[in-house]
Amino acid sequence: MILFESPNLEKILREKEGQLFDFKSARLDHREVAAHYVAFANADGGLLAVGIEKDGTISGVNAYEAQINAFLQAAWNLCVPPIMIAHKFVDCVNHNGKADRIMLIEVAPGRKLHATSKDEVYLRIGDQSRKLNFDERMQLAYDRGEASWESASVPDFPLEELDKGLLQRYRRMCGTSLSSERLLVARNLTEQKNDEIILNRAGVLLFAKNPYRWFPRADVRFLRYEGTVAETGPRMNLIKDIRLDLPLPKLLNEVFRVVSSQLRDFGEGVDRMIREMNAMGLEPPVFEEYAFMFRVTLHNNLEKRQLRQPAIPNIEDNRLVNLNERQKKAVSYLQRTGRITVQEYLNLNPGLHKRTAQRDFKDLIDLKIVKAEGGKKDRFYVWVLP
Repeated sequence: MILFESPNLEKILREKEGQLFDFKSARLDHREVAAHYVAFANADGGLLAVGIEKDGTISGVNAYEAQINAFLQAAWNLCVPPIMIAHKFVDCVNHNGKADRIMLIEVAPGRKLHATSKDEVYLRIGDQSRKLNFDERMQLAYDRGEASWESASVPDFPLEELDKGLLQRYRRMCGTSLSSERLLVARNLTEQKNDEIILNRAGVLLFAKNPYRWFPRADVRFLRYEGTVAETGPRMNLIKDIRLDLPLPKLLNEVFRVVSSQLRDFGEGVDRMIREMNAMGLEPPVFEEYAFMFRVTLHNNLEKRQLRQPAIPNIEDNRLVNLNERQKKAVSYLQRTGRITVQEYLNLNPGLHKRTAQRDFKDLIDLKIVKAEGGKKDRFYVWVLP
């Protein structure tokens, strides 16, 4: 770090605690310092400024010579495996106005998983050195390449739960005369203990009839929503929910099939969407792709769209002749959409009072042109003319 290569007291005091930097008092127990070494080494390395309190007060290190020596030895004696550190002293004046020093300790990022001598693992996250639980520790070990999640055994898995057809297909693909069990051993998908074959996690994911029974997250769930936001409760807009829990080769094929079918449906809908927007003289849809989503934006222009609408659809029915202009707009809207709400009616007729809109709809109902559906809060009107 630049602060270590070219130490400057003012810059050190201005530095904020975070992922790569921390202030520490020289009074700190050396075992706690070892935990910070482990946290930094398990992340991206970092810098400890010893002799500065949390509030920025300079307490210095000159009065703590034995403690400072213990800090430097902790990287070797209290960390497994030992952690590479380097240190420098920076002259300063402490809070009592006396000449003193602070110590900078640079912690190098580790290539392996590091723990304290108590076998506790820490990881630097933001401005905290966080102790990891077992699952978090194993995940960090997997990330460091020190352990393989897939190679761990599944001792309670019965061989009767293997998908025999899938195994036979795999044997044919490999072009081998080995039995299925021997092939699994040869491919490092099992281990053999006392003449007993025990599958590992990779073997279960690949060839179990239902891997989901052993690994509840070993599935793919496809959710499709109406709109751009997933709603819940009365506003729930989930329109498709497909869960796939199959051995990995079958799962990949099925996922491809499901996603392809949805993209095909979407593609047909896109073409229709563009055609209808163009027919109405509106701007074409805007398609945007993000990291985990795809968004389509439709731009409406109600005022201009009304100018392009015919005053009334081409329907021969005497009931339509005496409608007022507002009701004719509603009929034209209904012919295209099949339904309309009071709010949509008000949008078609800016400045119209809601009571007038309700009277217009009552007339349309009496004429048997529309009918009301839904409750008071979500009422809408549907087209009933042929």
